[in-house]
Amino acid sequence: MEHLTAPQLVDFYKKNLSSTDAAATEAHLTECTVCQQELDKTIRLLAGLQEANFSEPSPSTTEKLALAFRKKQARLAKRIRQTASLDFDSWANPATASVRRQLGQRQMLFSKGAYDIDIQVMNQAPNHIFNLQGQVMVAIDPEQRETFSTLAGTQIRLRQESGEEWWGATDDNGRFSFLQLAYGTYSFQLILEDCDIVFDNLDILA
Repeated sequence: MEHLTAPQLVDFYKKNLSSTDAAATEAHLTECTVCQQELDKTIRLLAGLQEANFSEPSPSTTEKLALAFRKKQARLAKRIRQTASLDFDSWANPATASVRRQLGQRQMLFSKGAYDIDIQVMNQAPNHIFNLQGQVMVAIDPEQRETFSTLAGTQIRLRQESGEEWWGATDDNGRFSFLQLAYGTYSFQLILEDCDIVFDNLDILA
């Protein structure tokens, strides 16, 4: 049996599989350490999204980051850029993609090296206004990627195709949010000490 796909892992965790498929999936998981690790990652992603709320970083956090923000912004053009890969996309499941598109809901997981970036987009109004929230985590042991910690106090730039930009920062739990976004395609930039982790073509569409 080939490795399980992300939608299969989600359906297994949410108990959406038939008894036959669930038994086959469970049997595969007992023998495949790769899929076991992917299931653990999926569970962390879904649990984090359920607990998250759309809240701005606290004023104290924003104030602490203000000076560092201005210094890093001046060096953006010279920084090393590393592109993250898309590991999970709720729209990739044919069974739910059309429904989720209509509701304006999308869940994604991007990764690069030791870093994981969870993203959730939700439609908040009938006039196509969206909220985006997420969490940045870093593997304690990049070789194993079994245990993660949150990445606090890290700046994020969100840029729309039109050129308009939004800036934010992760709070003490590694969470961030951008509110009242118009539909369209965005690029995401996580600003680390020695490089930037980026991904383009982030769709926020009705």
